[in-house]
Amino acid sequence: NNQNWKLCKVGNTYSVSFPTIQGDKRVPLQVEHYHFAEQLDRVLLGEGERGTLKLMQLRGCWYAILSITWDVPSVESAGRIGVDRGQNRLAVAATLTGQSVFFSGSQVTHRRRQFQKRRMDLQKAGKYRAVKKLERKETRWMREVNHTISRRIVRFANAVDADVWVEDLSGIRKSKQRKKTRSDAGKSRHTWAYYDLEWKLGYKM
Repeated sequence: NNQNWKLCKVGNTYSVSFPTIQGDKRVPLQVEHYHFAEQLDRVLLGEGERGTLKLMQLRGCWYAILSITWDVPSVESAGRIGVDRGQNRLAVAATLTGQSVFFSGSQVTHRRRQFQKRRMDLQKAGKYRAVKKLERKETRWMREVNHTISRRIVRFANAVDADVWVEDLSGIRKSKQRKKTRSDAGKSRHTWAYYDLEWKLGYKM
């Protein structure tokens, strides 16, 4: 939590300390991008609100994931664009005057089915560790797709000087769907990463 970890900087080296069973542990951080270094400097200056620190091991490397909350001033834009999300079309962004951009979901549907087939083959072979690895790969790929879509929508919004309003899909996964459709990874709402796209749009705007 935000009470038991500390951030320090000596020279150009950042480090975090946190309590363990054997006492406080301090580890240096390798900051991959200057943007993150700027955010860490702001934390050290007392700006923003510290959140949680999570440690995660991935492919033999340890990562420190910090959450920070900043106060961002509200900016009123001249117009407004609405964003609808779906599976046949991952997103449709349109202005009140008819300008729009579309993002087809056909390639995502095809790739989801490929992942599903590969996952079933691995499960039949009892290779459960490989199944988990494949699931992580699919998640990373879909996040990158949403990152690209959200970036293009934000560029579109900036070009027309408009705020973004996203369709409310709360409870969409609870809506009825045919069993055959639900079992199809390319069409099932349970594999639809709609919230990840909304989250990315939120922080990019």
